[in-house]
Amino acid sequence: PAAPAADRSAEPPPGLSADAAKRVKGRLSHEEVRGELLATKKLAACRLLGAPAGGAPVPVASSDAPAVTAAGGPATAAGSPSAGGEGPLFSPLETLPHWLVASCDGDGAVKTTGEARLRAVAAGTDLESHALIDSLCSLVLGSEAAAGAAAGSAASPAARRRPSAVAVRTKAVSHLCRSVAAASRFPGVLQAAFHALFAGDATPRLQQQGAALAEHISSHAALPLLDAAGAHLLAGLLRVTRGEATPGLRPDAPEAVSMRSHAYGALAALCRRAPKLLAADSALHTEL
Repeated sequence: PAAPAADRSAEPPPGLSADAAKRVKGRLSHEEVRGELLATKKLAACRLLGAPAGGAPVPVASSDAPAVTAAGGPATAAGSPSAGGEGPLFSPLETLPHWLVASCDGDGAVKTTGEARLRAVAAGTDLESHALIDSLCSLVLGSEAAAGAAAGSAASPAARRRPSAVAVRTKAVSHLCRSVAAASRFPGVLQAAFHALFAGDATPRLQQQGAALAEHISSHAALPLLDAAGAHLLAGLLRVTRGEATPGLRPDAPEAVSMRSHAYGALAALCRRAPKLLAADSALHTEL
């Protein structure tokens, strides 16, 4: 009876591998790295991610003020120090996934910092970047997003990252829905959509975003990719319309209605863009 509890305590947090969790803990035990100490480590990482190339103070959130610089001065509305014109040490493409994670943190100061920085960098970030798309898929899928399952299985067990927390996955999928290039970034984006829809710990909100991503893929993916993976996508959409993705929800629940709406939108897009895919099933029109 005691063994499973020990195994659970040894499991790395969402989004981390066992090796990464060890780097965070250092020589401390798992029980010691929590609360204020863990928040301090996270805020230090936020300061590094937001640092300008010249090393000037960077803004961090505090419990007493929405945003202040590390030196105690006020921050500008854009989330940058009010003095100094140096460019950022890290590009928005590099930092956006980290700010997304921070914006979902359970600590108030970390969350406030992450939300402010995410707003500041999102407007100037190229969401069509393949590197960023892959990073967002990785937040959803963990190590399995790394160039397919073969690459994920090649990593040692201690180096395999878990999928991120549900709130992080929900935001990551939402950002994927805003990128046209993401619709054709197979297989990762298709895996992300199915994970959001059918993962064992998926919440109705995450499933809604997964259905929206499936509609986005159906509407914008390159036609050769739809021809290759359309049957798999169609099977998943039909599971949604049948209510198989949300057995615990009433059919008239807002989340269930929203998911079916996205699924029917995706099916309509497939009818326009890959009609042969749906024409092959003569009984499909009666089910819909």
